[in-house]
Amino acid sequence: MPRSNWKSLLLVSVVATIGGALLIAAIVWTIRLPLLGWSGLLPFVLLVVLTLLSSRFTVPVTNVDGSSQTHKSVADALIFLAVMIYTLPPAETVGPAIILAAIVGFVASFSLAERWSTVFAIGMTIISTFVASLVYRLMIVTFAGGAVTGNQHGLVLDLLLFPLCVFGIVQYAVSTFGTISFNSFFLGQGRITVSHESLIWTLMTQVANVTAAALFYSAIHDRGIPFLFVGILIVGLVHLLYRFNEKRLSEVTRAQAEKLRYMEEIADLHMNTIESLAIAIDAKKTRRLTVTCGELRFTRARWASY
Repeated sequence: MPRSNWKSLLLVSVVATIGGALLIAAIVWTIRLPLLGWSGLLPFVLLVVLTLLSSRFTVPVTNVDGSSQTHKSVADALIFLAVMIYTLPPAETVGPAIILAAIVGFVASFSLAERWSTVFAIGMTIISTFVASLVYRLMIVTFAGGAVTGNQHGLVLDLLLFPLCVFGIVQYAVSTFGTISFNSFFLGQGRITVSHESLIWTLMTQVANVTAAALFYSAIHDRGIPFLFVGILIVGLVHLLYRFNEKRLSEVTRAQAEKLRYMEEIADLHMNTIESLAIAIDAKKTRRLTVTCGELRFTRARWASY
């Protein structure tokens, strides 16, 4: 086995071990939650169900040749929501967010061709969520201090949104670029050739997820159904816009391919016509030469008879 593959397997093993340990710890932390309440087990079960239903709606990060490297799912909004609900008091745990991240990573990355890439993507999603959750909690404690246990409504708009954006950036950077770098290293590519357009679309999806999570959190804390509706609308519109753009690009690519195939068929037809003309000209020259030689032999025979 090439040395690069050994290094890749070693890297996958390290990431999978860390991710597995964090997932086990997250399960232990989560089952210690109370059953009822907004930060209890019942809301978490609902988040798990919604995550399973929405994780397959993804936006891929692709190479310039169109091959997928990793995916960002609209279900990331539920991960962000879990961070906002469970990271701060009274729950004070990152367990639910890590479990949701593992589910999203598995469902969103299952379509990747290489199984090692899938394992690495799941592990990186778990690790990035854990690291970003620590950054989020540190920022909240630094900015809010004792107000963390106070007025949660004020924290949503004044203090929670900016740390949540930082959480989204950290989680996106670690999981996405870590997975892209691993795939390039695993395939032996010297440089990363990621499509800039796909990065923009995944960033837009991430921003929409952050915004939707803040709106969902506001809706939970007595802000009403309109906040919930607007959050779903934002995520849905961004995803539909991406799908429409993807369909448009596929139609343009298909039209270009058909045009190229038509030009190749015309070129082949011209070449066949030229070859047919060349064969006909050669045949005509051969026939004319045969007739001339026959006439010459006939003339010689007549002169010989005299």
